[in-house]
Amino acid sequence: MSRCLGIYREAACSPGHHRDNDAAILELVASMLEQNGHSVALADVDAAARAGRGASLVFSMSRSPAGLELLADWMREGIIVVNRPEAVIETARSRLAWRAFGTVTLPPTRVVPTARALRGDLTAMSPEGRWLKGGDLYASRREDVHRVDSVRAFERVLDDFDRRGIATAVLQDHVDGREIKFYAVGGDGFFHWLASGHAAGRTISAGDVQPKSAQAGAALALEIFGGDVIVRRDGAIVLIDLNDWPSFAPCLESGARAIAAYLEARLGDGYAAALPARSTTPSPSV
Repeated sequence: MSRCLGIYREAACSPGHHRDNDAAILELVASMLEQNGHSVALADVDAAARAGRGASLVFSMSRSPAGLELLADWMREGIIVVNRPEAVIETARSRLAWRAFGTVTLPPTRVVPTARALRGDLTAMSPEGRWLKGGDLYASRREDVHRVDSVRAFERVLDDFDRRGIATAVLQDHVDGREIKFYAVGGDGFFHWLASGHAAGRTISAGDVQPKSAQAGAALALEIFGGDVIVRRDGAIVLIDLNDWPSFAPCLESGARAIAAYLEARLGDGYAAALPARSTTPSPSV
């Protein structure tokens, strides 16, 4: 029997119904691990240091600087952590903008400071018809994503981000096509996808979407992840968002089953030895 700890996502990162959905997937994974004979505790970040004593594996939805620093410390002690804290940090939109994802295409994106004194000439950025999104990792609300139609709207959203303590935003080109939301466990394991809107152009299949989605997750060393892509009319796939451990709400049961199986695999001695803990300490400024 192995001792495991699951860490809830912070309330600031799970607004509204997202908090219940995030808790649901974590608790269902814990229940499935317990059914397979493992000892599992669940805790928030404040109680995690005490609850994690003696754990062999920690599966965490935390995004706070304090939580990620704690996870990095545990990794240096040899505890298996999923997702790795440095991978979680790299999902911040302001960091994704600078990443290379192999053959995965991203929309042209510009990182913009939200503080008025640092913005520069907003008119020169030509924001009309583009997407403005909160760039930081910790903050998360529906109001963090806007389609802006004027410089004035651009400025108004940046002011709101600044008031809420979001230091950076990303200005992203709009991509025409069909949006796909996906949920994944492991690079070539569980994959669930949902298409929004009506079909446009060619028919879309999992075979079109999964390889690119998995490649994006692998670039950040994410193990439980999700995101959004746009499939253009010509079949090209563009990544517009990548998230560490989403709620898996549309596929809760099957997603939790896949995650529990994946975590059990991570507990295997051979697998753990093949994925040694890294020594990178997360930056508390993220």
